[in-house]
Amino acid sequence: MIGILIKYEKKTMFTRLPKDSEILKNQLSRIGLNVPLKSINLSNHNDIGYEVQIFAKDKLDNEIASRIILHDNIGQLNDVLTYVSKRNADEMYDRICESCAETISELYRELIAPPKIDNNHAIELQTVKAPITESEKRLLDTISSVADRIATFAHLGHKDFTIEDVLKDLDCDFDDIKELIRNAVAEKLNAKPDISSVEASDLDIPLQPDISVTTEETQDTTADNEEIDGLSL
Repeated sequence: MIGILIKYEKKTMFTRLPKDSEILKNQLSRIGLNVPLKSINLSNHNDIGYEVQIFAKDKLDNEIASRIILHDNIGQLNDVLTYVSKRNADEMYDRICESCAETISELYRELIAPPKIDNNHAIELQTVKAPITESEKRLLDTISSVADRIATFAHLGHKDFTIEDVLKDLDCDFDDIKELIRNAVAEKLNAKPDISSVEASDLDIPLQPDISVTTEETQDTTADNEEIDGLSL
């Protein structure tokens, strides 16, 4: 079970998940949060103004909580914990540790999905996703923040938005986004076994590539050329 502490307008609620959805809604309404569960993001960076803390008691809870990112909500977390609570804890821990899911919603879809069976009734091997990098996580959080901010102002009557203005409202700009993308790409390239080196350049320096990459083949070819040049001297 995971503990959730929410503070809103001088009222505090503490509860443990999983819990019946209607009971959870009633608990939230007692502190003034009369909104759908999907509107309660598990982050203090929200437009409603509540504070949230998460308490994990064991390794299974910690593994689940580690998948939470900015736009995951309390309803999704409750769904995952409800599913897990009805099954063997050790088996669930192993499955979640092996999972490539990057968010709580992805984890839930992966857990409830039946295994794929081929024509010979053998379990089909799933494609392994690379783990999410820190830069990717920050980029996802920024995208979620932009979407949340637009949704908030849309409910207040605004209709048209520019991404640049929303980013400025979040103390972020296109250069920050470009840097996040560049760093995420560099981290992904570094993880590839056939890439020998990756160098990300300073964006403030003009007339240079954003990323310089050397492959194993390029490195081998360079070494061969150096050897041939040496023999020709």
